[in-house]
Amino acid sequence: MARTKKNEMVVANQAVANIEKKDQPILTLVDTHTMLQKAVEGSKCKVFTDSKFYTGFGVKCNGFSINVKKTKYNIFCNDTAYGICEAMNLAGCEYTKGGNSADRTRPNAIECKSTASLMAMVKAVMDQVYMVATDAN
Repeated sequence: MARTKKNEMVVANQAVANIEKKDQPILTLVDTHTMLQKAVEGSKCKVFTDSKFYTGFGVKCNGFSINVKKTKYNIFCNDTAYGICEAMNLAGCEYTKGGNSADRTRPNAIECKSTASLMAMVKAVMDQVYMVATDAN
């Protein structure tokens, strides 16, 4: 079957539309860990790596951990971080209070399908919970 110019334009338009629909790709664990290290600069917390599947940040314990999957991020967090993230009500995120019954430190679960939403949550939690006041007065 011969391709006509009209068919080629339709195929090209579909490819552009599919590219525009995609969010930033899901980061690898290493890239997520690096992003967190940049986010905690100037704060009173540090970045943790629990295993080859998790990274997170907190002060004495890991209050916000991220399990990196191929198509999403599973976030486990304490009540304070959960409240901040839930109030943001970001698109592509599902919030489950008490959704992590295996961990008393981080009892809440958030499923996030967007790198942009993950970065917004990390920034909000860092700004509202962990940043050290720099006021000299």
